[in-house]
Amino acid sequence: MNISRPTFGRILEIAHRKVADAIINGKAIRIMGGTVEFEVSNMEFGPGGFCVCPKCGFKKPHEAGIPCRDERCPQCGAVMMRESYFRDLNKDKEKGGE
Repeated sequence: MNISRPTFGRILEIAHRKVADAIINGKAIRIMGGTVEFEVSNMEFGPGGFCVCPKCGFKKPHEAGIPCRDERCPQCGAVMMRESYFRDLNKDKEKGGE
């Protein structure tokens, strides 16, 4: 960005204040000034898919309206998670292990 660290700190502090003001006072937040990309693939949540146990790997179809995190694995009792989230966690672990 070719700016000094103190300048970057001031810009960040102003941004934090603006976001806090918007959240507290119910204002809209508009993101502009460049290309913005949202990676939707991480959030493949919706009515379909599977719930997976991160401990034992048990897998069951996701039930609409019931978040996977609110369910327990019938085999080991661990908290279930969405299959796409589980895949992403494993990808991150593999990257960290290289």
